[in-house]
Amino acid sequence: MIYKPEDIIDFGKNKGYTLAQIWKYEPTYISWLILNHDSFCIDVIKFKHLPKPTPGLKPGAVSGSKERSEIIDTNMSLLRRLSLIDSDRSCVQDAINYEASGYNLNEYDYWFSDEVIERNSAKIMFFSV
Repeated sequence: MIYKPEDIIDFGKNKGYTLAQIWKYEPTYISWLILNHDSFCIDVIKFKHLPKPTPGLKPGAVSGSKERSEIIDTNMSLLRRLSLIDSDRSCVQDAINYEASGYNLNEYDYWFSDEVIERNSAKIMFFSV
């Protein structure tokens, strides 16, 4: 089987997620699958058209601005009660976004290594015979 972005993985740590979702938050996992699972290969062209990955923003994670704002307000309130800060909201928001939430929301350019592309191509040729 040649997997496409809309296909759902039915094994491993990302069971139940589409490959497009996995690409968005952990594209290196797809590379790992190509290199380590004998029967796993993808339609590389379809992945080229997906949005850039945003590592750390796993499906189901807090992503909406309202929820994120509520987390920031809650953490700010707690920090103030503990007298650990004497700062404005934007400074605390930056710190919480970066440190406490653990999310890296910056898109980045990622593409498969030559080794991954070659292995994937070899698998496609093998399965096509």
